[in-house]
Amino acid sequence: MAAFSPIAEEFWRAQLEGAGVLQNSSGLLIAVRADLAENRRLTVLERTDSATVLLTPELAERLALPSAVDLSLTGFRAVLADAAITLHGADAVHYFAEDARPSLLAETAPPGIRLLTADDLEAFAIFQATASEQDVADADVELDHWAVAGAFAGDRLVCAASAYPWGDSLVADIGVLTLADQRGRGLARAVVRELARCVLDRGFEPQYRTQLDHTGSRAVAAGAGLRWFGNWDAIASGA
Repeated sequence: MAAFSPIAEEFWRAQLEGAGVLQNSSGLLIAVRADLAENRRLTVLERTDSATVLLTPELAERLALPSAVDLSLTGFRAVLADAAITLHGADAVHYFAEDARPSLLAETAPPGIRLLTADDLEAFAIFQATASEQDVADADVELDHWAVAGAFAGDRLVCAASAYPWGDSLVADIGVLTLADQRGRGLARAVVRELARCVLDRGFEPQYRTQLDHTGSRAVAAGAGLRWFGNWDAIASGA
């Protein structure tokens, strides 16, 4: 298993601070916290050989947890199904492995790729207007985010990525969008790496999330040198 930054590992460990453990066996840790946000009142982090479920005491009571028998992750999902509780749909979470950071930081961005500023407002507006509404919504890339990078073809912005701190942590979540007619050229890979250098320079850890069935986005993560950390899911709205 890849060794990840202490920032990334601590971010996930911190989710369990103040939690009460209901089960820690069969490869599954189930814990409760009363102060979880409404949209995070049930989360699941699945890694290579273990999984962690964090939920509110109210949901634990609804699910009759702890169970009379130790649950596997499969068994826990069956309990959710029986209670008609659905999850949003997992994101594959990626970080740079520790041994990949020196080469990333030493790298120079290719020509046409740079950080964006408010001076790029017009180019960014044209970029967003050119992309489909669905692509813009899925990518969540905005010029007013905490850090932004882009790739230009002449004066035309054709790929952009932005990042913002995830909650009050030192993890910065990255989104990327490439115009449809510019895909397959490695632009997203290069832009994500340029943005990641900026994130690391600010003392934060780059985080890249993508839906499990989004093969193009997962290919960008791999091409940029990010490694899979785990699959993270949360309770669906209204569940």
